[in-house]
Amino acid sequence: MKREWQRRLDFFLGGEGYSPFERLHHGFLILGSLFFLFAGIQNLLFDLTPLWYALGMMSFSPLFWWFWWRSAKKGELHRYLPWVAALIYLALLCNWFFNAGSKGPTLFFFFTSILYIIFSSPPRSLFTRTFIALLILSPVVLISIEAFLPSWILPYPSEEERLLDLMLSYLLTATLVGILIAGNVERFRQEMEREKESQREILIEQTKLAELGSLMGALTHQWKQPLHAISLMTQTLEELQEHGELDEEAIREHTTRIYSQVRFMDETLENFRHFYKPSPKERRLFSPFVSIKRVIHLLDSSLRPRNLEVLLEGDERLEVMGYPNDFEQVILNLLNNAKEAFESQGALRGKILIKERLTPYGIEITLEDDAGGIDPELLPEKIFEPFTTTKGAQGTGIGMSLAKTIIEEKMGGRIRAQNLALGACFTLLLPLTPWDIHTPNPPLA
Repeated sequence: MKREWQRRLDFFLGGEGYSPFERLHHGFLILGSLFFLFAGIQNLLFDLTPLWYALGMMSFSPLFWWFWWRSAKKGELHRYLPWVAALIYLALLCNWFFNAGSKGPTLFFFFTSILYIIFSSPPRSLFTRTFIALLILSPVVLISIEAFLPSWILPYPSEEERLLDLMLSYLLTATLVGILIAGNVERFRQEMEREKESQREILIEQTKLAELGSLMGALTHQWKQPLHAISLMTQTLEELQEHGELDEEAIREHTTRIYSQVRFMDETLENFRHFYKPSPKERRLFSPFVSIKRVIHLLDSSLRPRNLEVLLEGDERLEVMGYPNDFEQVILNLLNNAKEAFESQGALRGKILIKERLTPYGIEITLEDDAGGIDPELLPEKIFEPFTTTKGAQGTGIGMSLAKTIIEEKMGGRIRAQNLALGACFTLLLPLTPWDIHTPNPPLA
């Protein structure tokens, strides 16, 4: 849950729906309004500029607040950005002539304005390039004017007031620049996180596609039996009709059985379609028990011929906040690994036990098999490192790494691997709500 200061900051920056550029711009509008208000008060207190000019600077403050309102709350950033830039440029020009030119703090403000336009505008836009060029060239022109027409520049009343103004302006500018840089660092952090999330989603989808062939084979096997059963029942109906034994009860019985087979095929296809549906971007409530059952159903035709029994214990009413499609990918990886472990051992039969239980920290899920266990050198963490595989050339080494990424980074849970007496055990801990993610180091049983 967000803290109060985070909610207030989001409000002032315009909310979470805006891009990093827009949020930084909104923050600068607020800081700029405070800057002009403070600068006007400073000029009034120390009599650094004419009264009308100090009041004019203070009048910029409510204007910037109005720009912020139109931009952050009405979504009109790009409409008002040129006006904000024009006002800043006008203020810089006025400050140059009324605040001692090159001997005053205006050069600080030119530097700050360049940072503002770089940090809060799209970098390749014509507006950004034009305004930056204007801010760079203007001091050269102004210094030239000061050299040839010094009477145009209003000097300070005394050297002490000039130094005082420089000191205060430097502190204000340094604060503003520091906040701009911090905001830009945060902007890049968000963009890097967004890029990382995008790459993670691509990897998940690619992993699903890599398994498409084997799952298509599983789907084909799943459909063979019901199709064969429907074919036999159709032939039986013809034989009953030929022998005059096709009555209403026989029709009802065959219709029920055929409908049952069709429903099984439809459920298999729906599970297959659900698994390959793109993962939702937002967290949502789902039942891990239902997701696990769906994956078991998908793999049933590849598990049964190998005499692999999967037992599932839990409660489908228990729900967590997360990404069901990605969670199913994790379960699929774990079950496939267990199946391949049985095959490598040459086992004639095997059992996989999946237990789900509620703990104070969330829902804990354990997957135990009796396939001999994991190489101790890979435990406890090396098995989750990228490109670590025990399958030789046939393995990619990304399955378990992807599982750890999904469970811990995307869903805020934990995953652990260990060996038991007869085989391997994977323990997953899923938080019940997004707020549980912030629980420090929740324990695993």
